[in-house]
Amino acid sequence: MVYYAHIFKDYDNEGNLSYSVEFPNLKGAFTYGATLKEAKILAKECLNLCLEEFNNRNIERPKKYNKDSLKDLYAIKVNRNIAFALKLKWAREDLGITQEDMANKLEINFLDYEMLEDRKKSDPTLKTIEKLEEILRKKLIPA
Repeated sequence: MVYYAHIFKDYDNEGNLSYSVEFPNLKGAFTYGATLKEAKILAKECLNLCLEEFNNRNIERPKKYNKDSLKDLYAIKVNRNIAFALKLKWAREDLGITQEDMANKLEINFLDYEMLEDRKKSDPTLKTIEKLEEILRKKLIPA
């Protein structure tokens, strides 16, 4: 899973160059770096921290862009555990299934299921992922 970031040159009052980073569909997610390389590293850190910490907010799904609009954007990869938890949550919500219903279908307790959608704690086994994909009729990780 990737989100796209605008990274643009910025100058302070003394004319020093830095690179500002903002994520168009993640309000409040921004950072900067002294170099483009540093800005990209900090962009990944910022993205993952925001996705991990924005638990109580509705997070917009990554937007799909056409090739023409990608020239000003940089693809920033989401950490796998965070991406998995978000994909699981969105797939469940798309089908109108509650977390409690998912726990029952998996034959696990509610708190164990809740951890699967927790972006800080999600660490499912392959067997669990296969069961989830069967219930949701959707791939959660690439084959």
